[in-house]
Amino acid sequence: MDTEKLLKEGAVCKQYSNFYNQIGKDFGFKTQEVFIYWNGSNGREGHVFDIWWNKDGWCFLDQTHGSCVNFNK
Repeated sequence: MDTEKLLKEGAVCKQYSNFYNQIGKDFGFKTQEVFIYWNGSNGREGHVFDIWWNKDGWCFLDQTHGSCVNFNK
């Protein structure tokens, strides 16, 4: 999904996570999708968000919200 379509049509958490994961890698960050399941690891109900990091800090990206730590440069 491209940026324009994502912003215009919206998406579920997995689509945002895939989107952020690719952008993070393109910018040279290490990335990790974090899955949280309501009914155990085999359940389908849950949520996913991304973490980007490098030696300077890290960011948590969750759908339309994000927060970064230690990026002072």
